[in-house]
Amino acid sequence: VRELVSSLSFDTVGSEAICSMNMREREKAANSVFTLIDLLRKWVDQEIEDRYRESRRRKRAANVDLESCTSAWPADIVLSKIRRLLDQIPLSLCASAASRVGMNARALQFLEIDSRSQIASSAISNAKKNTASYHDSKFLKSCHIDGIDL
Repeated sequence: VRELVSSLSFDTVGSEAICSMNMREREKAANSVFTLIDLLRKWVDQEIEDRYRESRRRKRAANVDLESCTSAWPADIVLSKIRRLLDQIPLSLCASAASRVGMNARALQFLEIDSRSQIASSAISNAKKNTASYHDSKFLKSCHIDGIDL
């Protein structure tokens, strides 16, 4: 992760490295990291979608063994490690790196992904708070809501 972050910040040996690294080299470094992020994200999304489809097929044909993973690593562990790696790369850093090398559309893409994930996480935490407050409400404590015994 440190290598990916440092290649996006263009800071390998300090400010001298930024001056010695021309714009084309910075663009190549940033684009390599962005390609890696895109490929990992696409692989994770595809694997999750395939698992969902397989689970639906298994419900239809319960006697068929659909274990198709050829890797020595369990897929669950691989997915969680890739997700953890992707979560450790700040999307705001990706956006600023893309902006510094002139990839403005890519910068906007990272900003949009970052803002959507922040909105989604705040919505999830609000839903959890509302659910907790609902369960602690006086109606459920009394086990009686508008004439209905719970």
